[in-house]
Amino acid sequence: MENSFINISGNIASGATTLSRALSKILGWVILEDTSPLHNQFLPKFYEDPNRWAFHNQVNFLVEGFSQNEIGKRLEKDVCIDYTIYEHNEVYASAFADLGFLTGAELDTLTKLFNLLSPEIRKPDLLIYVKAGLDTLRQRIAQRGRMFESRISSDYLRTLQRRFDTMISEWTVSPVLQVDSEANNFFNREVISEIASKVQHLLS
Repeated sequence: MENSFINISGNIASGATTLSRALSKILGWVILEDTSPLHNQFLPKFYEDPNRWAFHNQVNFLVEGFSQNEIGKRLEKDVCIDYTIYEHNEVYASAFADLGFLTGAELDTLTKLFNLLSPEIRKPDLLIYVKAGLDTLRQRIAQRGRMFESRISSDYLRTLQRRFDTMISEWTVSPVLQVDSEANNFFNREVISEIASKVQHLLS
């Protein structure tokens, strides 16, 4: 029997990684976390000069996302990734074009690259979409204290959120479970157990 492949997606500081860790602990998933915020050499440069570095940044995210997707495909246990590779193009690249960080030609190139990789991408069996309000996102970003994230504006988060919502409204790849991280405390075991039950039902 093929292993389950779960993606957990959401805006910056929505709580996707926290939920991934909590569910993986209960359900025994292997978790593959997005390490790009710590290892993507273009990300700090992007926040300093998005028009200069947006394209490089997105190529890096897409390559790293594809590499982790390949790792997940080879594992025999159930796998959870704390983002979805689809968001790199449908959310971030599209939002960057909306904000003027990418030219039309750059967006077309990223889309072509994603389409070339698509046949080899393991599609998720379930997408968990984690959402929180803009004020909460900004508060969490401030609390985690990553210096390069201090440049993130409300307009940037708002544009990303709009693109996330569009992706979810048009999503046909797998079932979707939406979770409000403001209404649900991901550090509460009872809350996580309830979410885990919903996940198991959708995967059954």
